[in-house]
Amino acid sequence: MSLREQNKAYNRRRILAAADTIIREEGIDKLSMRHLAKVAGVSLRTPYNLFGSKTEVLIGLLQAPVAALFGELGALPRGDGILAQAFVMLDRVAAQVAADEAFFRGIYWQMMSTDQPDARRGAIDGVMRMTRPVLDLARDAGELETDVDIQTLNRHLTIVTLSLAGMWASGLFEFDELVEHIRQSWCNTLVQVSSGSGRVQLRCACADAWIGGSRLVERAHARESGLPQPAGPFETCGVDRSYRGGMPPGPASTMQR
Repeated sequence: MSLREQNKAYNRRRILAAADTIIREEGIDKLSMRHLAKVAGVSLRTPYNLFGSKTEVLIGLLQAPVAALFGELGALPRGDGILAQAFVMLDRVAAQVAADEAFFRGIYWQMMSTDQPDARRGAIDGVMRMTRPVLDLARDAGELETDVDIQTLNRHLTIVTLSLAGMWASGLFEFDELVEHIRQSWCNTLVQVSSGSGRVQLRCACADAWIGGSRLVERAHARESGLPQPAGPFETCGVDRSYRGGMPPGPASTMQR
C-alpha cells in the first residue's frame, strides 16, 4: 500500500471514530460533515473526498465490524464447512449488534430513510462485496451446486437480509426475531442450492432455524393477544449444537434430492 493510500485509510478510521463519538455523546442528529471534520481534526473536504456524504459515513460505521468478521470467514481453508460457518458468523455479528443495539438501530434507520437512493444501492453493493468471496469459497469447496449463479444468489441473500434489518430498525419486531428471520431465509435459500458436504453441514443450522421459526409464531401471537411472551431463548446452532430431535418436516426435505 502506498503512503497516500495509508494516509487515506488512516483518515477514514479517524472520521469513523469521530462519527461514533458524536453519535454516542451528542446524538445522531448532531452528525454533520462540518462537525465531523472538526471532531476528527481534518479539513472539511476530507470527509467528502473519502465518503461523499453523511449517509456513506453511516454505512461505513455499519460495515466496518461486519467486514472484519466476514474477512475471517473468507480466510477459512477449503472444506471447513463454509456454509455452516456462515451461520456461526451470523451469530457473532448478531452478538456484536445486540451488545449495542440502540446504536446500530439508529444508524441503520437513518441510512434506510435517507433521500439518497444511490447510497442505499451502495450499501447493497458493499455487503455483496463482503459476502461474495464466502459463496465463491463454498462453491469451490463443493458445498454449492456447480451451476448456481453466485451473483444472483448473493444479491438475493443480501436484499432479504437488509430488508429484514430495515423492518427491525423501524421497530416492527425485536432483534432476536430479526436474527431468526434471517436464519430462516438463509436456510430456505441455501438448502435449495447446496450439495454434498454442504447439505450435511447445513443440517444443524437449518434444524434450529425452523425451530426458531415456530417460536417466532408463538411470540407474534402472544404479542398480538396481549399474552406473556414464551420463556427462554431461541435454540441456536452456535456453540453446543444441542438439537437432538431429528430434522423437522417441511423445508428440510429439500436437503435430500
